[in-house]
Amino acid sequence: DIFQFQKLNSGSYFENLKVDTTNEFDFMFCIYGHGLEVEETEPGIGMVAVKLPTGNKCSLRNYISPAGFLSPKKLLNRFRDLVERAICTLKKAKEDSPFKGLEVKLQDQKDGCP
Repeated sequence: DIFQFQKLNSGSYFENLKVDTTNEFDFMFCIYGHGLEVEETEPGIGMVAVKLPTGNKCSLRNYISPAGFLSPKKLLNRFRDLVERAICTLKKAKEDSPFKGLEVKLQDQKDGCP
């Protein structure tokens, strides 16, 4: 696969800017690859759309929009599915697990979010 994922510790929690309880986390990932096309979608604020090279067979191919760009909604839904699975696993923690009794809630999708 031409892509490598690197987790970035960024956001208010990791930057010690959290003003209240730790009740949410930001997740950012770097996507590296050869031949990626990047198109600026919001000039001046750094938002871009990423297009995979034609004929690319990497696993991200499942998350492409009809226009050929990575679909934020498809990626978010996949990530949400993985979080839901992790929460189910945590809820089944055994008595001797440090996660036993940990309360984790997945917030419903907010209006206007992908």
